[in-house]
Amino acid sequence: MATTKKLVRFLRDKPGFHIVQHGYNHSLFEFDSENAADIGDRIEQGARLLQEAGFQKPKTFVAPYDRFSGASLQATAEKFPGDFNRLV
Repeated sequence: MATTKKLVRFLRDKPGFHIVQHGYNHSLFEFDSENAADIGDRIEQGARLLQEAGFQKPKTFVAPYDRFSGASLQATAEKFPGDFNRLV
C-alpha cells in the first residue's frame, strides 16, 4: 500500500470512504486455513501495511472470497470483536 502513493492519496481524499482490512495478499481462499499462526500473521501483516500507508489501524475485516476456516474465524473474532458483535 505504501508504495502505491496515487491510490493511497485517492482513498485519503475521499472523506466518505471507510477503509477495511480485506485479507493480506488476496490469494485464493487465504483465510480458509486451519493454521492459526499463519492466519494471525496474515492479519497482523495486513494491518501493518495499511498503517504504514498512513491509514488508521483497521477496525473491520472482510476475508477475500468470504471464506473463513474455524481458525481464521476465531482469529478475526479476537482481533476485530466489533465486527462479530454486529452480526448477532
